[in-house]
Amino acid sequence: MQPTVKDDENMNDDCLRTLEIVGKTFVLTPIIVALPLLAYAIITGKNIVSPGPGAGYSAGLMISAGIFLLIYVSYKIIRK
Repeated sequence: MQPTVKDDENMNDDCLRTLEIVGKTFVLTPIIVALPLLAYAIITGKNIVSPGPGAGYSAGLMISAGIFLLIYVSYKIIRK
């Protein structure tokens, strides 16, 4: 049984949905991880020692990768 055009379109839709989920995960994970630290600092007035500049760099890189994935998926959906 050969794949049809409809099967190819369904696979493409599934791929775009997967990329969308990965992009949202990349954007939201660093934010969700930082919320308890922010809440602790607001409640106690004490700042928790930062793990270093590498943590901020990697969180920013992860968020920007997620944003780029979401922009790519949006572009592909609009082009359809």
